[in-house]
Amino acid sequence: MSWMQRDREEGRQEGREEARPLVQQDVIRRGLRRRFGAIRAEHERAILVASPRRLDQWMDLIFTAPTADALFNAPQDDERGA
Repeated sequence: MSWMQRDREEGRQEGREEARPLVQQDVIRRGLRRRFGAIRAEHERAILVASPRRLDQWMDLIFTAPTADALFNAPQDDERGA
C-alpha cells in the first residue's frame, strides 16, 4: 500500500469515527419521536453531551423503555455492574 493510499484510508477511518456519535444521536432522536412524540429540551441536551458508550446504551433501550424519562434515567452500564 502506498503512503497516499494509507493516508487516504486513515482519513476515512477518522471520518467514520467522528461521524459515529452524530449517527447515534440521530437514531436516538428518531426513535424518541416515533415512540414518544416531541423531544423535550432536557432530553436533547442529554443526547448532545452523552458519551458514545451511553449513546450505545440508549440505542439499545429505545426499543423497550416504557417512557422517554425511563430511557434517560436508566442506570449506566457501569452502574449496573456490566
